[in-house]
Amino acid sequence: MGYKISCLKTKGGELKELLSQGIQILTTIPKRFRIMVMPEGSAHMKQFTFRMKHLALGAIGGSIFFALVIALSAYLLGTWVAERRIASVMQEQHQLQSQVVTLSQRLSNLKQKLTDLAHTDNLLRQGLGLPIVNEEARSAGVGGVVSSEKNGNDPNADALAEDIAELEREIALQKESFTEIQVGIQHQAEIVTHTPSIRPISGGYIGSGYGYRNDPFTGKRKEHEGLDINAPIGTPIYATAPGVVKVARYLTAYGNVLVIDHIYGYQTVYAHMNNFAARVGDKVKRGDIIGYVGRTGRASGPHVHYEVRLHTRPIDPMDFLFDTFAEAKR
Repeated sequence: MGYKISCLKTKGGELKELLSQGIQILTTIPKRFRIMVMPEGSAHMKQFTFRMKHLALGAIGGSIFFALVIALSAYLLGTWVAERRIASVMQEQHQLQSQVVTLSQRLSNLKQKLTDLAHTDNLLRQGLGLPIVNEEARSAGVGGVVSSEKNGNDPNADALAEDIAELEREIALQKESFTEIQVGIQHQAEIVTHTPSIRPISGGYIGSGYGYRNDPFTGKRKEHEGLDINAPIGTPIYATAPGVVKVARYLTAYGNVLVIDHIYGYQTVYAHMNNFAARVGDKVKRGDIIGYVGRTGRASGPHVHYEVRLHTRPIDPMDFLFDTFAEAKR
């Protein structure tokens, strides 16, 4: 059966009529349902009768059952996903812990190598006359601070981070120290380069050494401030280190004498020359010919009188004959 509901105007009588029609429709809904089933090939018919309230309760019960099934399935699925995630996180954590242990071992090896390097560093500093870096200074390092960031609740990771920060400070300190050593080595190399280090002549023999001796002219004991190397007249005399010729002239006792200024306070003196091969102001290199052996001035025979002075004070030239001239030329 069907009922047509038209659009009604909002008037009191029409609204009352609409409510009346709705009640009539509700009263016409049957309270029972009967279902008749006749199997194919059979003359008997089966009948099933349902009450409306039973059908409603069944529908409600089915809905609740399906809702419970869906909720349970969602819960089980969520639990399974969570367990898989937990297992994955635990596996990653185990791998990270293994990596931390490996890195800790490698870091320990690096720290030992750095300790050995620090020992070598101090030996080099001692050799260069630089102050050594004590353990307290190395522990303090230079610049920077230890990071305050923590890695969750993993004490191994936190300790590793602190060790790395400490290693970074020590490496920075070592780098700074090596820079200072490099400057010191360059300075020492410059000093060595300009330090007298070869014989002033090739060949010859030492006739008189540095120190007190009997003067060959007066017989009195007198300090001899240089080294006399006997050689034939005309034997070349060589500059024993780079420098600038400061003096090249005749003096009564020294005869023809030439003085070379070297940096870092060194001077060398070459006396009794026969003649000069360099003039005042000339820049000379180690091994350059600056004159020739003679017997000018107070000389008992042909030789070169050779002096080494440090800040104008004479010192023993034998301490500066590190090589023969031939060896120094190679």
